[in-house]
Amino acid sequence: MSKVFQMLGGSGGRIKLASIEITTPPTKTAYKAGEQFSTAGMVVKATYSNGATLIATGVSVEPSGGLEAGRTSVTIRYTEGGVSCTATQAITVTKTNVTVPSQSGSLTYSGSSQSPAWYNYDTTKMTLGGTTSGTNAGNYSAKFTLKDTALYQWADGSTAPKTVSWKIGKADGSLTLSKTSIKLEDGKLTDSFTVTRLGTGTIPAVSNRPDIASVSISGNIVTVHSVDENSGTVTITVSVASDTNYNAPASKTCTVS
Repeated sequence: MSKVFQMLGGSGGRIKLASIEITTPPTKTAYKAGEQFSTAGMVVKATYSNGATLIATGVSVEPSGGLEAGRTSVTIRYTEGGVSCTATQAITVTKTNVTVPSQSGSLTYSGSSQSPAWYNYDTTKMTLGGTTSGTNAGNYSAKFTLKDTALYQWADGSTAPKTVSWKIGKADGSLTLSKTSIKLEDGKLTDSFTVTRLGTGTIPAVSNRPDIASVSISGNIVTVHSVDENSGTVTITVSVASDTNYNAPASKTCTVS
C-alpha cells in the first residue's frame, strides 16, 4: 500500500501533528461505481513532532461522494491544531455488470398485437426501445440502453445499446373438408367439395389414381372429374401449406368411388 504524507499549517515550537499512516486498511477496498468509501475497519495512526503517536479519529475522505469507475485510491485527511496531513488508501472501483435481457416465455400468433415479457429487464438500469410489440408471427428486434454508463456496463464490458431478438411463433393450422366421400356415376361425372383452413396457405390436392379421377382447384373449391368414365376407388389427398402466421396442418382425404 502506497502512502503520501503532506503537512499544512502549524506554528511555533509547540508539539504538532507531523504525519498520519494507515496501519490497518479498511474492511472494504473493492467498490462499484457510485458507492461511497467506507472507513469501517480502518485504523489511522497520527505521529507528532515529538515522536508521540495516537490513533486518529474523525478523519475525512476525499472524494466524499460516489466513487467513479477506474479510481484506484482515496485520500484520507486528518486535521489537528491547524495542521492537515494525508495518507492514500488503494481501492478498486468497477462498474456494475448488467445482464442483457432476453425473451421470457413464448408468444404464439393470435391475430392481436402482443409484447414479450423479458428476463433480466431492470427498469432502474436500462430503457427499452426498438420494436416492442407485433401482431404477425416472425422475429422482431428490441433495443436496451443503459441509463448511466458511468455506473453500469453489460457483462461483456461494453456500454453501447444492445439489440435483442424476440419472436412470435406461428399458430397451429387447421383443415376441414365439406365432404370426405363422393360418388361419380352416369349423369354426374364431376363433383366438388370445399376446403376450410386457417390463414392463406395454398391448397394442393392430389389424386392417387389420376387415370380414374382427376382434380382441379379454384380458390378453396376442389373439383373431382371422372376420367373416361373409368371405374374404381380413388383417394384425393388435400393439404394446406404453411403461411406467415400458421403452420401446415395434417392432410385430409376424400374417397371417390
